[in-house]
Amino acid sequence: MFTDRSRLRSSDPTRRPSKLNTLTFLWWNIPIAMAGLGLGLLGLQIISGVLMGRSATTMAPGAIYNPALGSQMIEPLDMGLVLGNAQTLSAHAISLAISLWLLYKLDR
Repeated sequence: MFTDRSRLRSSDPTRRPSKLNTLTFLWWNIPIAMAGLGLGLLGLQIISGVLMGRSATTMAPGAIYNPALGSQMIEPLDMGLVLGNAQTLSAHAISLAISLWLLYKLDR
């Protein structure tokens, strides 16, 4: 990690990564980011569907006070899963946008 940064800051141009290596790395990053976006969207749809099903079912009376029936309720951890998945999607989208921007800048 620190070696890569020191190579980029070096005044010696032979120590910096070549344009071809950078372009190759960026071209590999695009399908990976798109696959991550696709899988993240699939996971978000599954989690949202499960939570929608839980909220749509009628709860038994006293489910709040009965631990055996409490699994039907939506808990804070469930909402944390949705937020975590949304943040993962955001990270993949940002990665894809930066990769495409760098490709645009390097191909000019």
